[in-house]
Amino acid sequence: MTYFFNDNLSFDTYLEPLEKANDFLLVGWEYEVNNINPDRMKEILIDNDLDFLRVVSELTTSNGCEILFPLLPFNQLTLDLIKRVMDIVENNNGTTDNCGGHFHISVKKVVGINSNSYFHKVLEHFKAHVSRCEWNTRPTWYTEYLDVNRMDDILICDIFYRYSLNNPIIDKLLPHSRRGSNNTYCPSIASLATRLENATTLRQLNDLNLNRKYNALTLSSIDEKGTIECRQMHSTCNIEKLKNFITLILNMIYTSDHSRLVYTSEPEQLTIPNNPFRNATRKAVMWDILTERPTMTSDLMIETGMDAQNIRSRISEIRDRFDSDNIVTTANQQQNNYSYGSGETNSGYFINLTYTKRNQRATVERVPSNRIANPSIWYLVTDTRFEYSQLRMGQLS
Repeated sequence: MTYFFNDNLSFDTYLEPLEKANDFLLVGWEYEVNNINPDRMKEILIDNDLDFLRVVSELTTSNGCEILFPLLPFNQLTLDLIKRVMDIVENNNGTTDNCGGHFHISVKKVVGINSNSYFHKVLEHFKAHVSRCEWNTRPTWYTEYLDVNRMDDILICDIFYRYSLNNPIIDKLLPHSRRGSNNTYCPSIASLATRLENATTLRQLNDLNLNRKYNALTLSSIDEKGTIECRQMHSTCNIEKLKNFITLILNMIYTSDHSRLVYTSEPEQLTIPNNPFRNATRKAVMWDILTERPTMTSDLMIETGMDAQNIRSRISEIRDRFDSDNIVTTANQQQNNYSYGSGETNSGYFINLTYTKRNQRATVERVPSNRIANPSIWYLVTDTRFEYSQLRMGQLS
């Protein structure tokens, strides 16, 4: 057992089938740009039908801005979207000199939907809540399909340990302005490697001030956004540079989970033998339907006479009654032949008769020191990725 179901140990080999995977993390890029102020950037993105991307002022530049991407699967659709924005910035005389390119990584995986479908759902959500590059409602993140449990503390600790241990190598992949303590907005955490090696809890990371925003890697956004943030990456208009750096960091996460930790027990699986509701009631009818097949809300409305809000309320009651979030799976519209944007009544559900209770976690420990995998950032990186990175380091030396 591991946190991620996929058996591919290298993230490079994981990227290829990601469009079909239903088990992946999310990445949200924050793109700093010079020479285009926020108002002008908003106009440009609006003209290009990209006004669901938020634009804010960037304090470190006098005439720049920051473009905030939603948390998205790190797949080809996301890379194409980012590349499109990069091209727009370049075509409008924007530059990225001395700018940062921070990115957030979710601490919860997405389950029950493939990455392409999830990409479209996130964009639908942001198009409904962001207009003209600003929130049109109070800030609201897309949280459907996120796993109930986040990464275990010890996995997050190992990610920080490996980043700190490899920080001198990571420095060489970046311009001099992003190295060591040269930049007060993203100083190296290399000096913490010894103290992080055996850390097992977030409290220990907090005691080392890793919940402080201005670190190369930080926990400062874990409560608000459910992410860890890598602040050391520089801004760029080159999609391959961005892809390479983020892939290396994601590879560390996946290999830590699969090769450096052991999950020694699994949450207890519980089974429901019979319909728990009184015969012939609306709840009982809905239960019978949802245990037989995934069913759209619109179909449940016809079968029970309830409206969409009542059905959502009944779903919440079922989850609360069994103290379980995974007892009900949210159905994928596309799997049921509905197009994107078909409306809330075309979201659907399925009841799992085998489930786990909330807050049940596996016991996780580090692999014994005589068997634990190599902590190097290059561990299980493909030869192609390694060679690209070495050439990049040579160019920046």
